[in-house]
Amino acid sequence: MQPDPRPPPASRSARPISGDARSPTLHTFRIARKTYRHDTAMIVRDPQTFRNDVIVKHHAEPLARYIHLKANGKTSIAALTGAFGPDYAATMNPFEYINLIETSDAFMHGLPVAVAKMTDSPLWDAEQAARVLFSIATDESAKRAERIAAAKELNVLFGITIIDDKGNTRSRITLDDLLKMTPSANAVTSTKVH
Repeated sequence: MQPDPRPPPASRSARPISGDARSPTLHTFRIARKTYRHDTAMIVRDPQTFRNDVIVKHHAEPLARYIHLKANGKTSIAALTGAFGPDYAATMNPFEYINLIETSDAFMHGLPVAVAKMTDSPLWDAEQAARVLFSIATDESAKRAERIAAAKELNVLFGITIIDDKGNTRSRITLDDLLKMTPSANAVTSTKVH
């Protein structure tokens, strides 16, 4: 009987012992005193390469893209995905990478420069505000109060409702005002038939 060439299921004693220089996704595992090779789907660099003193050395190009995306108003998780790849956002703690990036000197000095270079497109305008409010208002995972507040703000932005002197949101035109404006409404209301 031939031994099974497949590795046994991973146990608590399974631990990576080295990476393979030929393939960044190939790792060697030692399980029960035997060595197996395992291909992983994720290519994620060690968080130590994101430290303030070495981030530019290891990640200069993606860091510049991250700064550009943040200057354009993208969220931190979207910028991480767009600059470094979806594998970083899929890690157990993507905010470890985000915090290391956004507290680095390169990011803190690069972001104001990138925003200052954006003279041709405004950082925030009515269209972007409407898109953000619409995404919140239609996001089923958002809290109900947040969705209602976003919908109210969106209605004000598009002139569907107005904010009165007391700070209350109300319809721009009441139903009675609308009925008064239609000529056929006066004729119908005066000759009701039951």
